[in-house]
Amino acid sequence: MRMVRLLGVALALAPLPLCAVLLDVGEARSLPPAVVSSRGGDLYVGSVRLMATPADESQPDWSPDGRRIVFVREEPGRRGSSLYVVRRDGGGLRRLTRGDQVVAMPAWSPDGQRIAYAGSPLAGGSFDIWVAAADGAGATRFTNSSAEEALPAWSDSGRLRFRTLVPGESWPEKRSDAGTPQTGPRELLPDFDQRAPFRLAVSGSKLGFASATDNVGEGPIRIRGARASLVQTMRAEQLVELSDGGVRVYVRAGRLRYTRAATHSHWHLLDFQRYELRGPTGKLLVRDRKSGFCLADHYGLARRRVASFRAARFLANCAAFDPGALTVEQGTSSGYTDLYPPHLHGQNLELRGIPAGVYVLVHRANPEELLEELDYTNNAASLRIRLTWRGRMPRVEELRRCEGSERC
Repeated sequence: MRMVRLLGVALALAPLPLCAVLLDVGEARSLPPAVVSSRGGDLYVGSVRLMATPADESQPDWSPDGRRIVFVREEPGRRGSSLYVVRRDGGGLRRLTRGDQVVAMPAWSPDGQRIAYAGSPLAGGSFDIWVAAADGAGATRFTNSSAEEALPAWSDSGRLRFRTLVPGESWPEKRSDAGTPQTGPRELLPDFDQRAPFRLAVSGSKLGFASATDNVGEGPIRIRGARASLVQTMRAEQLVELSDGGVRVYVRAGRLRYTRAATHSHWHLLDFQRYELRGPTGKLLVRDRKSGFCLADHYGLARRRVASFRAARFLANCAAFDPGALTVEQGTSSGYTDLYPPHLHGQNLELRGIPAGVYVLVHRANPEELLEELDYTNNAASLRIRLTWRGRMPRVEELRRCEGSERC
């Protein structure tokens, strides 16, 4: 590989035989993850390549829940290297460090919130142990000495340990990771399965449609919004329930905004869903102006798709008629569906200026992937339509429904 330690010690990563196949998301909930390894500078999970880039990617480490991988990336022509995190399906790539160091040997904490690694400055010097937040919030130095400190590891209780190398001692190589043993409780995550658009309804030059997002995960999507003063939006946090009854908080879950409307006025979670009209080749033509969603347990339409379906628990009104609220909580339990009818609060797209032809209407849940969930591959569904015009009035015909894909 191309990355060389400042002290001249190469962290070579030879290809290894791959002895496991890629597990699907359902299997990943109960079985250990497949082997993740580096071959030719690219990451593989089992026999599946996650990404193909000019960069050199190495030293992978599974997260305790088997959903994410931390690895080292060295860009061509750069002296430094950086830590990245990626989901097991190759999506959600997030950079954790800035590339102003040589980094090596990342290791997850038992709670999956932190990653320890060895880092050395580009200007020269020894390796110290650093700890980065897994959500990208930054890194702090854990040790600071003239010795070579490497091989960070965590105890089950979350205590960070490391090894101090003697001069001339070789650095161990991490060629692959068969799975970091899970310690502590399991996250009971939601899983947003987007249904294809339905109940098309033309009004003037706008195409209205119903949308439905099923939560088919192991737990609810819980959102808590808060603000310290009367600013326009609240910061949203996601509260993930744990198998031992605890709760883990993810602080970067988006924003909520108060929406005034004739039928109801309350706080909406912004960008929970996105609606798009695309050409046959996938080119984006029109995007919605949806005002957001109030998540609640109103429709148990996915009850037969989950292991355990319980009585509705999120029945609040999202702080209705309270624009001065400083906090609000909303959510959708497993087995329930967030359903909106045509033309309600932006459930439509403007067709004016779009010529007659065949198009694809795409509905996408969690489009920015700000919310933690079990599976991101089922977040989009689509409908192929034919658009014709009679004077200034559009006419729309359904051609094909594609429940599991944004391309139809």
